[in-house]
Amino acid sequence: MIDNYNKLSIGKFRELQNIDLQGMEDIDIQVSIISILNDMAEDDVINLPLPEYKKLAQATRFLSVPPQPLNTIPKKIVIGNREFYVVDDIRKMTAGQYIDYQNYLSHKSEDYLPHILSCFVIPKGEKYGDSDISEIIELFNKELSIITALSISSFFLRKWESLTKATLTYLAWKMKRMMKKEQNPIVKEKMKEAMEKMTTFRSILKDGGGLLGLLGLKK
Repeated sequence: MIDNYNKLSIGKFRELQNIDLQGMEDIDIQVSIISILNDMAEDDVINLPLPEYKKLAQATRFLSVPPQPLNTIPKKIVIGNREFYVVDDIRKMTAGQYIDYQNYLSHKSEDYLPHILSCFVIPKGEKYGDSDISEIIELFNKELSIITALSISSFFLRKWESLTKATLTYLAWKMKRMMKKEQNPIVKEKMKEAMEKMTTFRSILKDGGGLLGLLGLKK
């Protein structure tokens, strides 16, 4: 039984958000929520004995308050039998991580939260890109707590927002060097797009604007 946000996965959280509330009675909404939190068909929820139904309904009360990201992030995460480490320094990102992160952010959709996390939460003993990203994203959706997910994503969004012009200049310099060596025209074009975005970000930071505001992620 899921009765708090630490037990609620990213996927379940998105299911709850996608409940169509238009024209639904309160009892129907409650049944849908109980169904999602307990992996039950809605008909099975309706047919529960009243005491059991009330118990499951009371367990949904934690949803009355939005999930709050933690101020700190874990250095490692264990999901099932797999261990992951969290890249907590954006200066250690590869060009591939940076490009993928920017592409995921550009979608401006919470559906891409697991994708964004895959840029920073890496399987132990591996480098970014070693594992099948689609498998990692699926695992995060099914198993990663929404609290952990929001804490990590918020941490890196704050990091990006506080990037200085000097740091972006360094990243641009590093990208230029890699572009000179890159032979694949498709990868080279992506690097060029990333360079253009860096130029925009430097202008925004110089003017005092927020990166999150540009991306439409800060309300």
